[in-house]
Amino acid sequence: MAQVGDRRARLRDACGACAHPWSEHPGGLHEASLIGVCGHCVYEAEHHGRAETCGRHVPDDVLGEVPRVVFAVALRRASRAAGLTVLLDAVRPDATAVAFDLPELDHWPAEAHAAAAVLRSAAGLPAAPAYATVDWLPVDDAVWAAFRTVAPLVHSADVWDARGLGYALLDAEDDGAALTVALTPDQYAAVLRRLPADALTRVPQRATLARRLRVWRPGRREPGQAWGIAP
Repeated sequence: MAQVGDRRARLRDACGACAHPWSEHPGGLHEASLIGVCGHCVYEAEHHGRAETCGRHVPDDVLGEVPRVVFAVALRRASRAAGLTVLLDAVRPDATAVAFDLPELDHWPAEAHAAAAVLRSAAGLPAAPAYATVDWLPVDDAVWAAFRTVAPLVHSADVWDARGLGYALLDAEDDGAALTVALTPDQYAAVLRRLPADALTRVPQRATLARRLRVWRPGRREPGQAWGIAP
């Protein structure tokens, strides 16, 4: 297996315009994507009088090497549903599967009941509303639209990418009170155009790894097993 440093070697390649690594440019660095210019250029402009800053974006063939960063998200109760939708829209291109509980309640709006019915059918659950958990449901357009509708109403929801369990793109617990999201630099910039700047706090890498180890359990990815417990 290739080492992380080998896989990300192309990020160390220099931009032809400013001679700084791609890892300093929009698309390769979260802060650079937010401001739209090379971070090292900004440093040189501030400290060495550089006249021009480079705004070139990381090339498409390098974007796959860019690491995600995990952020804790703090939203006021009144804005949690809208904020969660912003985050879901950001990670949608990379979503492979979702997990959720489904405490379908009488007071849910009609569109949420309809969305829950779509999810029950896709997950092979009984049609009659009853509390259920789903650990791994592959997404298509219909499943995603339904999940996006009910996610603000459920107690817990996860979005997984192709790496599988333990690598959540998004993890919402306690009705959105505990929320983390793993974002690329461009996704980070897109989110902060719609959420307050102080809503996202970077989670230390050690804490991210510890959390991943707690989440992963052998067999959790198997259909019909809820939260690691075989039925």
